[in-house]
Amino acid sequence: MRRAAKVSAEIKYRLAPPPAQMDLVQDGAADMTWIFHGYNAGRFVGTKLIELPGYEGSAEAASVAYWRVYEKHLAALNEHKGVKVIAMMTHGPAQVHSAKAVTSLADVKGMKSPRSWRCWRRCRRSAGRNGHQSSGTKSVRDARVQCS
Repeated sequence: MRRAAKVSAEIKYRLAPPPAQMDLVQDGAADMTWIFHGYNAGRFVGTKLIELPGYEGSAEAASVAYWRVYEKHLAALNEHKGVKVIAMMTHGPAQVHSAKAVTSLADVKGMKSPRSWRCWRRCRRSAGRNGHQSSGTKSVRDARVQCS
């Protein structure tokens, strides 16, 4: 007879800045963490695939597809050496979180965006906008304040 397994965890925040989350696991300082690939410029090249513009489905469908592509193709790149990847996820199309409405590219004039939005910066540049680079931690904190 199988017994139900129980897993308990303690979630701790601010053990390291976003770019160092994977290092926490690789160095043994944490058993598990979640990372945002965009905060690790140059470290995860294959995962840029999910940032390509033009997708019009849901975040759930995109995340399922991302995981399948990761398992079939991206895992072989060995960009997550030393850790066990248990999920890949992404947001839906055209997600811009802002304190003011954004309905066109012109609306982003003068707005700041995190350095992690590589594709977003390219789009802004092509429209004659300059991207502002700020720290991931500050951007996440500011976004939380603005959206609450």
